[in-house]
Amino acid sequence: MKTSGVAIIEDDCIVIRFDIKALQTAIDGAYSLNALAVRQLVTSPTIYAEELKNLLNREDEQGTTQVHKLMDWAFNESIEQGCEGIDHHPIQEKFKMNDKINDEYLIPVHTKEGWYMYDLNKKRNCKYRIYFDT
Repeated sequence: MKTSGVAIIEDDCIVIRFDIKALQTAIDGAYSLNALAVRQLVTSPTIYAEELKNLLNREDEQGTTQVHKLMDWAFNESIEQGCEGIDHHPIQEKFKMNDKINDEYLIPVHTKEGWYMYDLNKKRNCKYRIYFDT
């Protein structure tokens, strides 16, 4: 499969494909790069692929998956590398990220109900609601 192990854009979606038949090659590569301490043998690619999919989609306490974490890394990396097509959000000018209010580190988060503050320490939305002058 030509697009195995790479990200492509397909039907307005970022898609990452990984050919199940390539799992052993990928495992061998991970071992050779010291990403695995012990060499492994994929005995059932279909079953192992299902297990990997479940792991990638498993949510932590905040509802975050490994796919979300991968995208968070990619967002940050793209911004640090100066990628085109992204710029500071207008709300950034009105409220500085990580402002310290009452010993809480807060960031603005948009929900269906409006803008709220998210407490980075307590990992929850706070009582603060943000209103902006337009």
